[in-house]
Amino acid sequence: MIQPKHIFMIGIGGMGMAPLAIYLKEMGHFVSGTDASLREPVAALFKERNIAVSDPEGIPVETDWVVFSSAVAEHHPLLSNARRHGFACFRRGELLAHLSRETNLIAICGSHGKTSTSGMLITALKSTGFQFDYVLGGLFTANQMPPAQYNQAPWLVAEVDESDGTIDHFSPTITVALNLDWDHADRYHSHEALRHAFQQLINRTTQAVLLPQDSQKEVHPPVQADLFSFGKEGDYRYAIEREGNGELLLKLSGSFPLHQAHVKALGEFNAVNACAALAVCNLLNLPMHRHMLQEYPGIARRQEIRFSSEKLLVMEDYAHHPTEIDALLSHLRRNFSDRVLTVVFQPHRYSRTLQFAKQFAEVLSGVDRLALLPVYPAAETPVKEGRTEAILKHFSDSQQPFLAETQSELFQWLKHSPFHARELLVFIGAGDIERSVEAYCAGLQSASPAKLSHDLQWWEELKHLVSSQTLLSENEPLASKTTMRVGGTASFYCEPVDLRDLCSVLRAASRAHIPFFYLGRGSNLIVMDSGFDGLIIRLSQDNWKQVRILNESQVYAGAGARLKQLCAQTAAAGMSGFEFLEGIPGTVGGSLRMNAGAMGHWLFDVVEELHLVTPKGEFRKLKRPEIHATYRNCSELNENFAVGAILRAASKEQVEQIRTLIQQYSEKRKQSQPREPSAGCIFKNPENGHAGRMIDESGLKGSSVGGALVSPVHANFIVNQGNATASDIIDLVRKIRETVKQAKGVDLEPEVRLLGAEWKDVL
Repeated sequence: MIQPKHIFMIGIGGMGMAPLAIYLKEMGHFVSGTDASLREPVAALFKERNIAVSDPEGIPVETDWVVFSSAVAEHHPLLSNARRHGFACFRRGELLAHLSRETNLIAICGSHGKTSTSGMLITALKSTGFQFDYVLGGLFTANQMPPAQYNQAPWLVAEVDESDGTIDHFSPTITVALNLDWDHADRYHSHEALRHAFQQLINRTTQAVLLPQDSQKEVHPPVQADLFSFGKEGDYRYAIEREGNGELLLKLSGSFPLHQAHVKALGEFNAVNACAALAVCNLLNLPMHRHMLQEYPGIARRQEIRFSSEKLLVMEDYAHHPTEIDALLSHLRRNFSDRVLTVVFQPHRYSRTLQFAKQFAEVLSGVDRLALLPVYPAAETPVKEGRTEAILKHFSDSQQPFLAETQSELFQWLKHSPFHARELLVFIGAGDIERSVEAYCAGLQSASPAKLSHDLQWWEELKHLVSSQTLLSENEPLASKTTMRVGGTASFYCEPVDLRDLCSVLRAASRAHIPFFYLGRGSNLIVMDSGFDGLIIRLSQDNWKQVRILNESQVYAGAGARLKQLCAQTAAAGMSGFEFLEGIPGTVGGSLRMNAGAMGHWLFDVVEELHLVTPKGEFRKLKRPEIHATYRNCSELNENFAVGAILRAASKEQVEQIRTLIQQYSEKRKQSQPREPSAGCIFKNPENGHAGRMIDESGLKGSSVGGALVSPVHANFIVNQGNATASDIIDLVRKIRETVKQAKGVDLEPEVRLLGAEWKDVL
């Protein structure tokens, strides 16, 4: 093993560098770095892992290795300083190749598609329980999975980049060459030179090589490894069946042991990538099943929807090679044929623009409206013949795109150019075009608040973003989804099938300014009779109900799991400390938000790690010291949504001993709590007092308004006698507060949540 090093990374926030930084940190190295434009969500990933990013004047003296991105110019002051003082300096690919020598490397290479294919392979391998490490070349959508993982496993999945020549340092066990399209003319002056680089990697491969069928004649068979092909013909073959929401169902044949696989990916190019990923799993002799790619979250900046309104849909994509752009636009024309297609394209590198100027013009000529931005240099020295004007030369006078020299010019063009009833605006490029996307969408959001139920466009677009297993409905009744059994309907209702779809839903609602509410079993909730003019999200599908025993002391519980289920499974495993959860009528997610408790214990007494998503659809993990849980509240879940948690048992006990304690708690609960429909305790206990006792001593037991009754069993419960309305309950709450205030001088504060209004507005 490599001994821990102090590693300083220049350009640490880049899409290739950030995952490597995380991988090195997990290996046990001390990692820090600098970046001129560190952005979310990379900053969040680094903060979670205590990776420091600063702007030092020189390389820290304790540094052992300096790692730099290929996008960092050779004359960068810090890099020059590092070399001048004799620090060991590595390009990203050189260090990754060095690390890969200690493991079996599965190398994903090719001119494009590497990150998407790596993401699919990582997802598929995880579904089988295979032990492996990985370093992605980008980020998963909304950080739904970390971009790197190190467990000292015998296998490593990593992308091998040919652009800077570091491909020459790798010797894989398995190589997947996705395509051999000519690119990077600054290094490879001919297609043959690029093919030679791939050929040498194939020659160094020791076990197996996967090549697309149409590239078989471009390289020679490997000397010592088996050769397999994939594509519409070859050893691993696929055909596509399109489902109603655009999701792909791959029909697999040839060497595949399974007949079909669900893939949450749009476009035929991703079907090719999926075929390659699943072929690798088969080569590893893993158990194959049709849901191996069901949890694939997608890759950030790949067909990412950034804004949605009645008239306009804004998308961002990372494509920067003519072949990638052509595939993307073909897909968009098929799936958004009813929209005017406007494209903003930022060329990437002078050398590539010079190499493919004519091809860029050809693939972009079919869009309805086109704006071009200046070339993003990526540390290249400017080349006059490689500027954006080289692309313009290949358009006729009547087709001339708009050349926006600045962001301001671009926004002015977008503002004053003809605007259509339904438009798809796509920002394309691998440089810093995401800054323009963010700025433009921020302006749209501030100027165009959604009209909720009166504007259904965002909802229609959402239907194309989630899988067919995710339930979407309008005007959904909510009374039956709460334990109080009262209330009206929700304008929009969703039951996402998995984390990827949940994040897609949250991002869509956030962009459209749609208020949303996370509903568990509704055990601590009163829905207004008028309902909720927003989106209800309910984690009630099977993926969210998992309770998994991780080891003798830890258990994972999904947000949709019932506390009763969690209690039963931990008891069966001999894990004590969860007995108090028996009888609390809620799910893990809702109970985390409220820090549910009983019998003198609280849920966060046993929480070790909290998994949540933000309102913008970003996934986070928080350790217990980072969580601020108090009586009936968790600060981190006031705005965010729990999707699961890792809990720790108090001790290992005999199963019968645990069940005896559960039974004692159950009997105590039955004797002290009503059985009729209720929302649990209505009021919080005031300081140095008990709300139920104060209500009882104020003579309110048995009081009613309409069908709402103060329970004769427990005065802090309001029960539904069968015909109560939310208005009845609110009126009774008001009556209780007024009476207790007069009798005890105490202002009781409601504990249950009110949906569709605020307590301060109705009391």
